Amino acid sequence: MPEELATALASAGPRLGRLGSRILYFPVTGSTNDVAATLATNLKAASEGAVVIAETQTAGRGRRGREWFSPPGSGLYVSVVLRPGRSRGAGGHRATKLLTLAAGVALVEAVETISTSAVVSWPESSRRRAAVNRMMGS
Repeated sequence: MPEELATALASAGPRLGRLGSRILYFPVTGSTNDVAATLATNLKAASEGAVVIAETQTAGRGRRGREWFSPPGSGLYVSVVLRPGRSRGAGGHRATKLLTLAAGVALVEAVETISTSAVVSWPESSRRRAAVNRMMGS
């Protein structure tokens, strides 16, 4: 794990509670979601709060299984294992979306404490941006 990232995570540790109870860092992995899903399946409740971080994904997926391009040096890819027990039924889907949004914003704020700038790129917005760039000849 890069020293700057390790230092930032160590200093944030006491504020994170069960989040980050286990942190797995990979320079390259197939998919952070696959690693997180394996943890959740194999470790059950003990996996809650695990964070999977990668600099590059070779088989990343966005929403609805769409391909997520994750080339080296272009981002930090993160998956977190959570078990939101109260998010059942129709409200659970909305709660999960809000949690995803809040986590993205929190990650940007955290990264900006050690870097000059950060941006959340959602799978759907990336596809739209690529389409606009193609239309504009970029």
